[in-house]
Amino acid sequence: MKKYLHNFSLLVAFLAITIISVAQQNPYDYIGNDGIRDVHNFQCAPNSVFSQIPVEYNIGYYCDANYNFSKVADDYTASAPFNGLRFWGVYDIKAVETFLIEIYDGVPGEVGTSVIHTFNVVTNPVMTPYKRNSSNIYQFDVNFGTTISQLSGWISISRTTLPYNQTFAWIGDSYQGTARQFRVDQNAWITISSTQFFCLTGTNEVPISNWALLLGIFLIGTFIVLRYRRRLA
Repeated sequence: MKKYLHNFSLLVAFLAITIISVAQQNPYDYIGNDGIRDVHNFQCAPNSVFSQIPVEYNIGYYCDANYNFSKVADDYTASAPFNGLRFWGVYDIKAVETFLIEIYDGVPGEVGTSVIHTFNVVTNPVMTPYKRNSSNIYQFDVNFGTTISQLSGWISISRTTLPYNQTFAWIGDSYQGTARQFRVDQNAWITISSTQFFCLTGTNEVPISNWALLLGIFLIGTFIVLRYRRRLA
């Protein structure tokens, strides 16, 4: 009898350890796809040349270099060259975060697609009043330090910050769109049903208004007339 009780105790202990171990791991490639949709007031920068922020969000796809789902990518079509990126994410947010940002000239993982720009960037997250699964969503602003002239392509994000405490997720909307996610165990990109939230920031060039041009011409003309009159006098 004691032997059976001992074996039963070992079995219970083994099951408990297994359950705890599985609970601490997240076998899914996303968080928050529970049918609950949240509204927001996320804003792109005034000089953005691409904006993709649906009215509601309901998901965050994992894109952490220390996790099996290490990258998430989505496509863009910019109206002009850009030098910055804004996006929103959740989980394990530190005061300073690092990301691997890659820009592709086609669909990631498909034959003929190349990575045309690679950036290892540092950014200071800004907390927003919005949450996912009781965790605050943060805004991330990245400056590439150079101008990107690839107006149509794909962009991927991978959080690289250490120490690794919890998996980072990029906020999106799973009810529309087609994005891609990289699986480390398969060494391949997979298609996901999502529209990722992000904006591309322009090069901060402020166009000269027509009124400013007219004023400049008027001042130059006035200067020439006054100078000509002085010569005649």
